[in-house]
Amino acid sequence: MNSSSVAFTEAPAFDAPRVDSLGAQFDAAIQNVRAADAQIAAAEALRVRRLARVAELAEQMSRADGSAATAAGREWAHRRLVVEVACATKRSERTVARMIDDAEHLVTELPLTLSRLASGAISYAHAKSLVAHALTIPADARAAFEREVLPHAESLPAHRFDDRARRLRERLHPESIVTRTRAALEERYVAVTPECDGMATILHHLPAVDALAIDDLIDRVARAARSDDDGRTHAQRRCDALTDLVLARGDRPTLVPTVLVTIAASTLDGSDDAPASLHGYGPIDPRTARRLARLAPTLLHAAAPTAARSTGSSTGSSTGSSTGGAATTIVTRHRRRSTASDGAGGATNITPTLNSVSPTHPTAGPDPQDAEHRYSASPVVRTVLTLLDETCRFPGCGRRADRCELDHTHAWSEGGRTTPDNLAHLCSRHHHLKHEGGWHVTPSRDGTRALHWTSPRGATYTTTPELHSLTAEPPDPPPH
Repeated sequence: MNSSSVAFTEAPAFDAPRVDSLGAQFDAAIQNVRAADAQIAAAEALRVRRLARVAELAEQMSRADGSAATAAGREWAHRRLVVEVACATKRSERTVARMIDDAEHLVTELPLTLSRLASGAISYAHAKSLVAHALTIPADARAAFEREVLPHAESLPAHRFDDRARRLRERLHPESIVTRTRAALEERYVAVTPECDGMATILHHLPAVDALAIDDLIDRVARAARSDDDGRTHAQRRCDALTDLVLARGDRPTLVPTVLVTIAASTLDGSDDAPASLHGYGPIDPRTARRLARLAPTLLHAAAPTAARSTGSSTGSSTGSSTGGAATTIVTRHRRRSTASDGAGGATNITPTLNSVSPTHPTAGPDPQDAEHRYSASPVVRTVLTLLDETCRFPGCGRRADRCELDHTHAWSEGGRTTPDNLAHLCSRHHHLKHEGGWHVTPSRDGTRALHWTSPRGATYTTTPELHSLTAEPPDPPPH
């Protein structure tokens, strides 16, 4: 007869003094990493100044030897400068040329950014991003752009800051977004880059609305194809979905892509040309937004009982919403086509400013009190909160809200209500971290929808919705 035995061992005793000691060392090590980052940033700033000085001396030499008198002479002087620095620092000439260009702009046009880099408040990645966006606007508008954007560099990770800077650049650019969009449309293209091992990369430069609609469609197809016997990852299913759609392999899916566009009612009816906002992207031109609204099968209108700006919203292959007011915001759904002027393509929706959104009750339906006692928020409230949150609300995460989960900040199981001030978007990863990883979150009650996060080690971080940051004080509010 076979026999088996199981041996049990005692779990090691909890050593509180050692845990406390290791925790203190852990906290100190993290602070040392932060100090090292600040020192690196200061060194980067020093290198910027020295590169700018090298470029200045090269220019002075070219003037002294007469080569600066001709365009060809100036070009050769610049080439010699780049080659000298590239060889001395063991970098490629392309990298050095970009570094010198950035250095000259930081020293001569963006001194506040260079100062914050030297202090360690921002990283070189932040500085490079700010320079890249600043160079796309007229020189006389760059100082104002720097003042508006720089505070965001100090509060966001570099990848989130780059997106924020792009959005602010769209809003602060002195040239009409209609004119810029028309010119940018002429630059659309498709390019193929050969890669290793029988692969290649396709780069498709196209209008943002179309790009997000394509992205949403292939994501829906990929999710619909998921099954227990399908071993592909979600990324692989998305890739296959796009390939099959373009090459017309198999049956065309009946799924409809969704995009959300936020637009003020005054812009929708043609009273002004304020930019609209495309969820997951940022500002788009009003003509495109009106065309999308014309085709939208669903309109969400938001009305506020205050003097806040009036807004309307519509959704084509999508749903949308708007908000306005400081007290309760009333949201109503209309399943009809909008009466917007120009029409043509896509899907959409709309919102004014976040400071007009009620933190407690954007109401949707006749009995919002009853909705508080249901676990799931209504589709209208979900859409409103998608637009307000814009992304996952965990510090540093940029995953789009429409691909996140709506979480009860005060857990439903612990008595939390299904009200807008107790709901926030978290991606799956950070949703699990909140409930299982030792992180705690407390919402603000001041109408900003700010969330105050506390890590297992007691570090605190605050996240505020992007739309609030960008539209609480719009640079050019539309006329009432």
